[in-house]
Amino acid sequence: MTAATKRIGALLIELPKPNVQILSSASIRKYDSEVTLYVRGFLTESERPKDYEAWTKFVRRRTLQVLIIRDLAASNTHSWANLAIGYNWRSGNPRLNYLVPWMALYWFGTQLQFAFPSPAMALSFIAVDAGIHAAKLASHYHWATQRSELFASELAAELLRLRKNYTRFRVVSHSLGCRHVMMALRELPADQRPDVVHLCAPAFRESEFNKGLLKEGCARERTYLYYTPRDRTLAFVFRYLLRGKGVGGVREPAMGEIGCLDKSYKGLEEIEAGQFFGARVHTEYAFHFHKMAGFL
Repeated sequence: MTAATKRIGALLIELPKPNVQILSSASIRKYDSEVTLYVRGFLTESERPKDYEAWTKFVRRRTLQVLIIRDLAASNTHSWANLAIGYNWRSGNPRLNYLVPWMALYWFGTQLQFAFPSPAMALSFIAVDAGIHAAKLASHYHWATQRSELFASELAAELLRLRKNYTRFRVVSHSLGCRHVMMALRELPADQRPDVVHLCAPAFRESEFNKGLLKEGCARERTYLYYTPRDRTLAFVFRYLLRGKGVGGVREPAMGEIGCLDKSYKGLEEIEAGQFFGARVHTEYAFHFHKMAGFL
């Protein structure tokens, strides 16, 4: 058994069940046979269960109360079960949460007296710092992309376990977590894949999977792909940061930005999600997913 295999137990975190009122006692046994697996993007190896609160719990964010799985569980149409599992895959720790003005700090630190930089100098500081940040982001994204393939077999093993232990299970993934899911699904026979797969802002190109998995069907029943051209994060990363080229030798956008070019993929339904967001998009899927899925 490899070290990576030994660690798989630590990568899987069973989340607290949302406080959902079961509509009828007869349905409890049905819920016990169903599970939802959440795979986030850009996970760190120190993720805790509470980091999934936006996906699974009733939370207060600013002045807005957000209902996520509760809405889907209480819905007569969807009736999602309570059991939720969060999967922490080893994407690495980007440590890029804040843009630190290193150039400006260095400049001030070398001054013997208080002084303010000229507007041109201030702009140059910002440009250099932004460039450093972009380079770090591109580097981490590159390595996380490699890891999404390298550790796909670990996730595939857990998907097989869920398939055997539950009569029905679905996968909800976001951003680069979608690519990790797709790489894992490649390793599974079609009849062992999840019943339903939700791909939120998938951070991969259509050409990566269009000749195999997308045509075969990612799920036994349906695959839902949520995208919007308003996702500036994916647009910036795939159009400007990443050097990889897609079909035709041009920089191919992510499916989370433009959706599918081929509309004939088996069991796949696209949802243009722009209407659900405010100014911020890519990092807000967790807070609005229940509304998107509620329209299905």
